Amino acid sequence: MATATPSFTCNTCSAVFETNEVQRAHMREPWHLYNLKRRMVSLPPVTLLLYDAQVQNDNAASAELICPTCNKKCASEKLYQRHLGKHTSPENDSASDSDSDNPERSDSDTPDLLPTQCLFCNLALPTIEENVGHMYAKHGLFIPSPEHLTDLTTFLTYLAALVCRYTKCLYCDVHKSSRASIQAHMRDKGHCMINVDPDSELFEFWEFPGSDDDADSDASKPRAKQRPSIVKISETELLLPSGAILGARADCAHGRLHPTGVRDDAKRTRAKAIEDGTAAPKPATTSTDRRVAVRGEQGLTGMSEQQRRALMVVEKKMMKREAVARSAQRWATEQVANRQKFFKPDVPGRKNG
Repeated sequence: MATATPSFTCNTCSAVFETNEVQRAHMREPWHLYNLKRRMVSLPPVTLLLYDAQVQNDNAASAELICPTCNKKCASEKLYQRHLGKHTSPENDSASDSDSDNPERSDSDTPDLLPTQCLFCNLALPTIEENVGHMYAKHGLFIPSPEHLTDLTTFLTYLAALVCRYTKCLYCDVHKSSRASIQAHMRDKGHCMINVDPDSELFEFWEFPGSDDDADSDASKPRAKQRPSIVKISETELLLPSGAILGARADCAHGRLHPTGVRDDAKRTRAKAIEDGTAAPKPATTSTDRRVAVRGEQGLTGMSEQQRRALMVVEKKMMKREAVARSAQRWATEQVANRQKFFKPDVPGRKNG
């Protein structure tokens, strides 16, 4: 009786192998992986001959999908067509490359804009003033101090050269491949403005009076001392040039204690009457009380205003110290009962609860 030879099969590819090693090698081949992917999407397997023919066709198609401009290889026809759309023509690319090598060369295909044309949308207007008004209203272009410009026509011509020849942003100095792209960049980014920093090359188009010759002549002449103007608001208040208001000390801290000012006015009236000696004599009393009465007003008689203020400052300081000491004592008393582990009644006797 003849013995059956062992066979090793692949259910995915419907193939039979003689040895186990050949079967394991087949599991790592692209044909098996391709049929495995088809099986996952419920498609029938393909034979080895059909797979080889399909691979050859794919390789030939992929070899053809190479960009003639930049030699970039595309994976599919859709990507290839999309990539070709980025390149308008090989002539434009070569022209842009030559422009990048020699930026001083003028490009006849993209002529410079006229001073009456908008720098951002190429709109032609009759006059330069209308063009400046259009760029300000539609695009937000603001030309600072136009009265100090050396020549507005020359200035706009220079800006047009930056946009057309150098394809350069007027604000951030970024470069693009074409005039349309740099105009779109300035419109989209909100860069329709001029960089007028002192380090910018555009700053040379402005001439301000007193910048060069006037500054030297002024430096040679002695400058007269100009006193800042001080405005008197009221009898006790002055307005300084910095905007600060300078008031009298008598109306500063002491007036905040009594907003109405009635008590302070009464004190000032009595103190002035005592100093002038016009205070009315008080009627004699028949009281037998010999305690010393607290009269702060009489104790300040004969003292200057500076000494009175010093006494008030010392009194406020002592009152503040007393308040701090009272708060510290209260805090220490409250912390005593919080450090005990168990509750203790305050009074002796039977515990409640």
